[in-house]
Amino acid sequence: MKPRAILIDLFGDHLRYHGGEAKLQVLSELLLDFGVGESTARVVLSRMRRDGWFVTRREGRETVYALTEHSWQVFDEGRKRIFERTPDPSVRAHPDVRGRRGHGEAGQRGQQLHVAWREQDRVAMLGSGRCGALQCCGGINGGNDYTNRNSRLGDVIAEFFAFAVDKRLAPFWLPFGLRPSKDGVTITDTGTFLATYGFLKLETPLTNIDEAHVTRNYRWWTAAGARRSVADYGLTFGTNRAAGVCVHFREPVPSPLGRKGHPALTVTVADVDRLAGRLQRSASSGDER
Repeated sequence: MKPRAILIDLFGDHLRYHGGEAKLQVLSELLLDFGVGESTARVVLSRMRRDGWFVTRREGRETVYALTEHSWQVFDEGRKRIFERTPDPSVRAHPDVRGRRGHGEAGQRGQQLHVAWREQDRVAMLGSGRCGALQCCGGINGGNDYTNRNSRLGDVIAEFFAFAVDKRLAPFWLPFGLRPSKDGVTITDTGTFLATYGFLKLETPLTNIDEAHVTRNYRWWTAAGARRSVADYGLTFGTNRAAGVCVHFREPVPSPLGRKGHPALTVTVADVDRLAGRLQRSASSGDER
């Protein structure tokens, strides 16, 4: 992914909701998580400022990059095209998304869940390994605490578990369009388990999860990328060889890689113990929450 595209995504999906500005040091640290060096980050930001995306100002020794009026307009128009378009039939089939564009309690509930999902994306990016620079030194306007990755809006709670990504294995996961800042496992209070891996996803009710346990020390050639087991038809969304959570389903769950359904899914999230514990509690109690 090119540095320019990362910055457009970062500002368009995240920072625009927090004042539309960030310090150069913070932006450089975030880009470093994607393998973009500081010198390259400075060059790209300078070119984007010259192209009219940013204006800069000084705060003491720090340089702050802020969106221009042109940038705000571009992002607002893009948001309308994406979120105000007519959804396709598969999206309309989801009751919460149907309610998002409706009226009354169902419409309000759908809108809240939609915003929570968008907030989950921002938490995933801003709560990554560089969160210290973001929350306590005024790096991002608003001063929100992103150490807690649970996104709350009213009574909506979305728990998000990001992947632990080994960039050395990028040739295996990049072809699937994996977005390290966005993809992972989401659990909502509607009782849904959702795993996304670039253009792939697997979704099932929490009540369909039988058990979950942590597995470790994979062979690298079996750990990276999205793959289906020949032996048992299990699915893997892999980003590293160190550890993951193996989730077993009561009934097989289909995916683009297996329409007849998978009996299990392995996801190499960063917080394997917390995800395994969360799913085990749901499986033991039969509680969707």
